[in-house]
Amino acid sequence: MNKNFVISLFFLLGSATLSAQVKLLPIFSDNMVLQQQTQAPIWGESKPNKKVEITTSWDQKKYTIQADAQGKWSTKVATPVAGGPYNITISDGKKVKLSNVMIGEVWICSGQSNMEMQVVKWTDHDNNKIKNKCLMVVDGKVADAAGIILVKKGVTAV
Repeated sequence: MNKNFVISLFFLLGSATLSAQVKLLPIFSDNMVLQQQTQAPIWGESKPNKKVEITTSWDQKKYTIQADAQGKWSTKVATPVAGGPYNITISDGKKVKLSNVMIGEVWICSGQSNMEMQVVKWTDHDNNKIKNKCLMVVDGKVADAAGIILVKKGVTAV
C-alpha cells in the first residue's frame, strides 16, 4: 500500500507541475481594450518566484518580471495611440496569448438613477436618433464605436 501511495503522489505532483501556467483575471482576455498612450497595468499569478515575460505585438517589447513568494506579479506596459488588433503574450514557460487586443479609450461608468437613460434615447448634434451604438471621436471625426451592454438593474436582499 505504501508503494501505491508513493506512485499516486508522484503522478499527482507531476500533473500539477505540468498544468502550471500564468493565471489572469477575467478582465485580461481576448477582445479586451487597453487605454491608449499610458502605462497600462497587467497582473496575475504564477508559481512563486517564477520569471514572467510579457510581449506586446504593437512594439515587440518584452517586459520581464518575477513573481513574489505568493506567486503574484504585476507590471505596466506602454500602450500606443488607438489601434489594433494586437496580441499580448504572457509566459512563465507556458504561453498564454491574448488576441484581438484593441487600444483606445476605456471609460467605466456607474451611477444612480441618472444612469438609467438608454443610449437609444440620445440624439446627436443633428437631432438624428442613435440606435444601439455609441459615438466615438477619432482624429476629430465621429466614428461608430462598439455596441452598448445594458446591465439590468436588480435589488439584492441584505
